[in-house]
Amino acid sequence: MRLLLLCFLIGIHSSSFAQIGEIDRPNSATDVISYLNGLLDGPYKRNRENTTTTTKGAFSENQRIGTWQITNTGAIGDASVTITYTKPYRAINGTVLLEGKKYDLEPTKTYDLTRDSNDLIPYIYVDDDKDILFSRSDFLYLENNETNKSFFEQNALYDAIRKSVVEDSVKIHADIHFNDEITRNNYLEIASSDSLEILGFKLRVVSYFNSALLMMEHRVIGICPLVKLKSKENAISQGWFYYPDLRIQIAKKLVENESPLDIKHLDDLFFFRKYIGLPYGKNGVKNINESDLNILENLTEIRNNAELREQRLIRMENAGVCYTAYQRFSYEYQLRREEIEKNLLEVEKLEKIRHSNDTLTKK
Repeated sequence: MRLLLLCFLIGIHSSSFAQIGEIDRPNSATDVISYLNGLLDGPYKRNRENTTTTTKGAFSENQRIGTWQITNTGAIGDASVTITYTKPYRAINGTVLLEGKKYDLEPTKTYDLTRDSNDLIPYIYVDDDKDILFSRSDFLYLENNETNKSFFEQNALYDAIRKSVVEDSVKIHADIHFNDEITRNNYLEIASSDSLEILGFKLRVVSYFNSALLMMEHRVIGICPLVKLKSKENAISQGWFYYPDLRIQIAKKLVENESPLDIKHLDDLFFFRKYIGLPYGKNGVKNINESDLNILENLTEIRNNAELREQRLIRMENAGVCYTAYQRFSYEYQLRREEIEKNLLEVEKLEKIRHSNDTLTKK
């Protein structure tokens, strides 16, 4: 199961006040985005150069809420979608105006958000051949700030990782591909030091549009503690952990929740993406070779890159909604798909004939 997941997956600054920023893009469009404490919160609009609003909606704590109107033009045809988000991971009551006709658009799967015996919300099954339109992978840095403080208070996240090693014998890997392992003794020698200082955590996060859910999902795949010993000058990466192996211990770290989200523990913060992750690397591009020192010395720059990443994720999700509508209802697309399927059948027939001829030749 892990191998299948990896094959699929590895192929903002926090402020104490709300702010609205307009970011001009080269394609003559302007995004108007609202933030509160570094999280998407408040109205969102995307305007064309002629001031026509092509998309509008609202966020609450990084979650889409209420009714969104999304218009996409160009490569996938003119599609206008109205879709309502009743609560996290629930998109309902969608309508599509496509090629002059109106259709109902509903998700084919939904999260019921029921917790298992470990108080975890299970990840929904993803059929990457049918459900996933596109994905991206990011390397993020989880720093200690007001929004992320629950991870750092009483070393909660670090302690959960340590207990996963001691009590559950989870593996520690030398790189994000989870190949070579690091010995437990080397890890525990640093983890048990009295001079240990926890700086932050490096995350490997995959974001993908799930057409069955009609929304983007964001999953932490790997996590690496970044620490420092008072007797040492440089920061130390303590190895990469496969995040699903840590969920049980992380779910034991309870948090105070004053938000409308059903958040009980640290794993819920990751599940609902209620945290600020700073994309590290040159110009925000993922780079697994980026040094720990460079991350720490350029926090101001990568904080700015976080807003650009959020813009891209919003636009990806908008495009995913419209493209899913196009796939389901466009007559032109249906004809093209039938032609492709017909060609595949012809290829399959030719392969069978070739295989049969090869068998006769060998006899």
